[in-house]
Amino acid sequence: MNDHTGSPAYDVGFSLSALLALEKILTRDEEFAVICGEYLQQLLGILLVGKGGILIYDPADNRLKLQVQSGINQKNFHLEMNQDTFETMLLLADQFYRFDNPPAQLAQFISQNREALTQIDAHIWVPLWMKNSLFGFLSLGKKFQDKVYSERDMKILEISAHTLALAFHNQIMLEGMKKQHRDHTLLTREIQAFQAMSFVIGAVPGLKELTEVILSQALKLLQVRSGAFYLMQPHNPLLKLAAQTGLDSAEVNATHLSKSNRPLAGCFAGEKGAILNHYEDRRLKKIFNSSHLLAAPVMVGENVFGVIILADRQPGFEDSPYKELDLQLLGLFTRQAGLVIDNFGAFRKLKRSEKRYRNILKSLSAGVMTTTAVGEVASVNEAMGRLLKKSPAAILNQHYHTIFNEDPHILNLIQKVQSSESPHCEKHARCRAISNDTLVNISVAPLWNSSDKIEGVVITAEEVAGENKLKRLFEDRVSHDALETLPEKEQAAKLQGLRGRATILFCRIHNLNQLIDVLSPEDFFSRVNRFFERANQIILDAKGLWHRVDPEAMMAAYGMPFSWDDDAERTIQTAIELREVLPGMADAEGGELHLAFGIATGEVIGGSTGIENRGSYHILGEAVQIGRHLCEMAKADEILVCPSTRGKLQKRFHFDKLKRTRVKSLGTQLEVYRFADVR
Repeated sequence: MNDHTGSPAYDVGFSLSALLALEKILTRDEEFAVICGEYLQQLLGILLVGKGGILIYDPADNRLKLQVQSGINQKNFHLEMNQDTFETMLLLADQFYRFDNPPAQLAQFISQNREALTQIDAHIWVPLWMKNSLFGFLSLGKKFQDKVYSERDMKILEISAHTLALAFHNQIMLEGMKKQHRDHTLLTREIQAFQAMSFVIGAVPGLKELTEVILSQALKLLQVRSGAFYLMQPHNPLLKLAAQTGLDSAEVNATHLSKSNRPLAGCFAGEKGAILNHYEDRRLKKIFNSSHLLAAPVMVGENVFGVIILADRQPGFEDSPYKELDLQLLGLFTRQAGLVIDNFGAFRKLKRSEKRYRNILKSLSAGVMTTTAVGEVASVNEAMGRLLKKSPAAILNQHYHTIFNEDPHILNLIQKVQSSESPHCEKHARCRAISNDTLVNISVAPLWNSSDKIEGVVITAEEVAGENKLKRLFEDRVSHDALETLPEKEQAAKLQGLRGRATILFCRIHNLNQLIDVLSPEDFFSRVNRFFERANQIILDAKGLWHRVDPEAMMAAYGMPFSWDDDAERTIQTAIELREVLPGMADAEGGELHLAFGIATGEVIGGSTGIENRGSYHILGEAVQIGRHLCEMAKADEILVCPSTRGKLQKRFHFDKLKRTRVKSLGTQLEVYRFADVR
């Protein structure tokens, strides 16, 4: 029997005609293995070969697996390989392997697997490769009647191998496209869920909780187990850590990032983000301890709020580098997150405005008047009439200049509100419109019409008398909200002398003498005063009582004279926040501040001392002495607490036990604990 009839070109074309239809459907995503099996059977029939199969390379197991077979009947057949063997096969991918005369480079592999190769009747292998990718081999047994493979047969095998390789290449591409589609579908669902969150943003207590939710969603979306969310700070190049998951808290808090960090700079310069595979930045390595990072800005328009940085992937994928698709997914997410944060900011502003107006409405028992756009009184209540000692009818239609013509500071306050379009107030202001000796608390707010234009102002005034004189003791030392909790008139006497439990915070500048040496007097006092101003606001926001002790230290009290259930927790949160604001106050001229803290809880007494209208409020007791002692023994950036404070906080905070100390002023030994971390 002849190996071929007529010219080789004619015979090849005729023999392949039965395969052309199958070639067109090999890339369809339907029963791919079945189609390959049909293709193999057609090929074996044309070549008059009884046994054959398609072996596919599995890089995960480093094996050649028999995926399709005909006439072999081998289940779970595979050949073990090593990386060197695979690379050798890739170099020989343009050759056919004849096992009666194999390539010398594969002699060891064939010798080790000769028995297995006999099971599948391997006589000739044709590599399935394309674009430097080796997918596997087309394995064929001997021809019927031990005929030799002719030139015609080899040409058919060459074309068939190319067709199968193209099919496998397209199948892999198709799987990749399907995965991208699944990823984008997931992203769409995530974004839809996040858009829905915008409508319930009022349920989020604060920005901290919101950033934690955003970071959690980002980690879930990209199947990452650790990362951080940093926010920009106004007039400060340092980034503020807003949320982190899966990282070493000590390293994160001790290492500061700035928007000028070279790998992150693009996130703040209008770029879409950064894929950081095998980066060299020391700070990023210290914080994230990961070979691969993905960073994208959280922004709206050109306004950048911060940056989300993702580190380790889920277990099993830690060494997988990030790709462009990952950055696209994170970028789409962070843009939506930017909208949510922007909406949250607008929502908070609205809530603050509502609070101001509620305060005005609450004060209707005080004197209230409104004016028109030109300054004439449009309405006035009875309380304002009694305060000004005039009938409401006599006040109506008068210009506010006429009413307060002897009070330029009140006129300036009204004009300030008109120009700034925001509420302002003044406490203990002298009001000669009433009498030369009368002090009032006066607030002025803009009055808006339905077109969002100012049509006048609302003026609220209340005489400072009775228990309000007691409030002067705490003016600028406690928050306005705390002042509103003062006892009624019948309890005012007790305020002059109270006994109760309180948590005391002492804070001192640890490196004061060093600052004096390196800074000029002007810079020194400027730096220290800026810190105390910031510290004062933090203490007031936490509802503490501020008390400046001396140029290097201060004291704050929580629980006296105003008490809440979480006094101890608010105290240590104040210390933590004071410690965190310091890096943002450093500048290029040096002089970075370092603080030491002491916190003690115990019984104290509080009361006012001094003459009428010039008194001050003081807190005394054992807790004050212990707090001062702990502050003096604390090292730079340490927060030391007494056993009573630690007992109230140990469920939420970690503490390290230190050596006992002797408090000389009390003549007693004291156990000392150092704050370590939040649970």
